[in-house]
Amino acid sequence: MDYNEFQDVIRERILTDWMDDGEVEVSEFYKNNGQKKVAVYIMEAGENASPAIYLERYYDMYQQGYEIPQIIVLIRAEYEFKIRNTPQNIPDLDDYEKMKGKVIFRLVNYEKNRQFLEDCPHIPVFDLAITFRWISARNSEGMASAVVNNRLMEVWGVSLEELLEAAMVTTRKLFPPVIREMSDLLGQLADMERGGKQLLREGEDPENVRPEPGNALYVLTNIHGTNGASTLLYESLLADFAVYADSGFYILPSSINELILVSEEFVEDPRDLFEMVSSCNKTVVYPEDLLSDSVYYIDKTSGKIRMLKRSS
Repeated sequence: MDYNEFQDVIRERILTDWMDDGEVEVSEFYKNNGQKKVAVYIMEAGENASPAIYLERYYDMYQQGYEIPQIIVLIRAEYEFKIRNTPQNIPDLDDYEKMKGKVIFRLVNYEKNRQFLEDCPHIPVFDLAITFRWISARNSEGMASAVVNNRLMEVWGVSLEELLEAAMVTTRKLFPPVIREMSDLLGQLADMERGGKQLLREGEDPENVRPEPGNALYVLTNIHGTNGASTLLYESLLADFAVYADSGFYILPSSINELILVSEEFVEDPRDLFEMVSSCNKTVVYPEDLLSDSVYYIDKTSGKIRMLKRSS
């Protein structure tokens, strides 16, 4: 069967095999950078939300020979795991005063997310856009979040400025920044792959992590190593680091997860950096993780960040 037929079969089997009372919906939507996904949402009686169960990998399993009953068992296991770790009823969702401490922001590429941005509050910055999400759950396994869309923004009755102010505080609190030398960070990433949860050594204060100045390459992200490019907008973070390192920096958007800082002392022609970023985005970065092909610059004297022109 093709993918559309597979989706219909999965929906019907969930309804008949283990749903006593509830709703099952299969929806197509766009994730970051217009990457299209299909998910099944399972809402049992009394629930007002559902975790997304993405179907692409289950269709791949079907094509590899898995039987539908086996796939239903795996979907149910994923659903029950997410139900245990993510509350499905959010009683305070419409109350902004109770929710504003859960709002965070993320940076995405503006052009590649135009369709998505039509349905959610956002703020253009350079060739990027600030978007907002609310934390629905936090535990030892990580965090779950959902998009702040236009409907929710209208219910909350707040301005973009108010939303940004709240998100700036919460994002920095939950996702503290970490700046490390490139070589040091590679070791930390290896530690994470061996079971670590964050890019922070025991006892370290993320706000006080300061690599030795005088190096050519640094990586800026957050302690979780996800959506770390948002640190670009943390108040005075890069300006303070430029003063500490006594150097201006070229800022390369490695992905939505991190930024590479290149000391201006080691760059002969900034135009070469554009080719570097573009090449990495085409060959190394997953399409859904791409942030931008641009290059930015932080001036150590003014502390201002600007986007460079390719001709500069």
